[in-house]
Amino acid sequence: MKRSSRKYDNYIGPLFDKLVYEYLKKAKQFGLSAAYFSQKTGTPEQYFSQVNGYYSGRRSEVPRGISDECREKLCDEFAEAAKTHDFSFDPVKFQEAAGLNLMERPLIHTIYHLKRDGILYSTLIAASKENFSKHYFDIYRRGHAVRVEEKTDMIYKELLEAGFCVDDPAIADVFIENGLLKGQAQEVRYSWYERRKPARKTYDEVDRVLDNFKPSTFCQLRAKLCVFRAPLKREEGDFNASLVDCNDGISYANEEGNRSLVAALLRNQGHVYAVQGNRRMWERNLSETKTASKGDYWLQSLYKVMEGNGYKRLAYNPQQPLSLKEREVFAEQALLCFEEAERLAEEAERLAPDPVIDMYTYMSGVDGNVYFRRLFRAQCLIWVDHDEALRELAELYEEVKVLFPAILMKIAFAKWAVRRLLAWDKKQPLPVFDLDKANEDSKFLEYYAVWQK
Repeated sequence: MKRSSRKYDNYIGPLFDKLVYEYLKKAKQFGLSAAYFSQKTGTPEQYFSQVNGYYSGRRSEVPRGISDECREKLCDEFAEAAKTHDFSFDPVKFQEAAGLNLMERPLIHTIYHLKRDGILYSTLIAASKENFSKHYFDIYRRGHAVRVEEKTDMIYKELLEAGFCVDDPAIADVFIENGLLKGQAQEVRYSWYERRKPARKTYDEVDRVLDNFKPSTFCQLRAKLCVFRAPLKREEGDFNASLVDCNDGISYANEEGNRSLVAALLRNQGHVYAVQGNRRMWERNLSETKTASKGDYWLQSLYKVMEGNGYKRLAYNPQQPLSLKEREVFAEQALLCFEEAERLAEEAERLAPDPVIDMYTYMSGVDGNVYFRRLFRAQCLIWVDHDEALRELAELYEEVKVLFPAILMKIAFAKWAVRRLLAWDKKQPLPVFDLDKANEDSKFLEYYAVWQK
């Protein structure tokens, strides 16, 4: 949404002044004087005196008006007073008179102060969704996960305190989108193995809101929830529950005809089969995902990352007693897939260079994250080129230590794996590395404690 060149170019002075006069009279009944609002908003008391004098008929001098900032603060303070003392207040009319573009205000102010009959929900939802899409971009490309989590948490709490009911579809829509965004911020903010608990809690809260509605409603949001939650269940070792989320999500996505979400859920399915070492089901899923991704360069790029990660999982498979050569072959196949994925991503960006839209529309997850894609490549290089693996891991660490702390432990684990392979005595069994249980490996944790310092 583009801002106008002047933020308050629709200011209607006389109407705004008259509304101030009317609401000030109501507030006075509850002991809230002009001096109170002057102190809270920084508005000169002289302005209130001019307003009272002019609209009460005692003076002929027209009020001189106040600054943009004071008008905005007055709107919030009158709304808060109306909520606390239960007197009528029309925030839409007041904001329009003040020249405030309602949809450019922070989402929390938009929702918190509005009555159900005071705004067109469709307008609110459209504006909030644009904000959500930009915040996904903030999380993954700008490293603002902490700020986004704090903002979404504030919105969630304020909605509850304002007494909005989640059985209202429009309010539920905002709750759900806000919850999904909060979960994504938590997945980036916390370390990879610590993120599961807070993110799962958030996604489960979203699921409880959805339980208030028929399964035929909010199909797209239900599918997004499955996209986000299924990988966490897989990482927890609950493969069946992860596959249930994938299957349910595919059904919801098909109801909406959203092929991007279908492709994302198929990729999640494939990750489960790859982790399980179920090569037959993984190859079958690979074919389905390829079909679902046809005709879209970015979806094809994500598909190739998913295929590469499957080969990577085969290279690391802790259940199979593979030789070093066999693991090298799988790692090399993965690297070829990642190389093709980058070529397709470049073509996608050339045709539609809008990462904000890509992040929100495709629900790309880790397969679409630039830092993860580099990590995946480095993890495979561990088997075929130790020096290059260490070089790329060092470069990646410098970029993500502030922007994307979630993968720091994964970087450390990869470096530790290289050290283990370099120190490997060929007379001993080949070291095996379980990518999903790094936080349970006591030897690695000893290394990690030192590495963090």
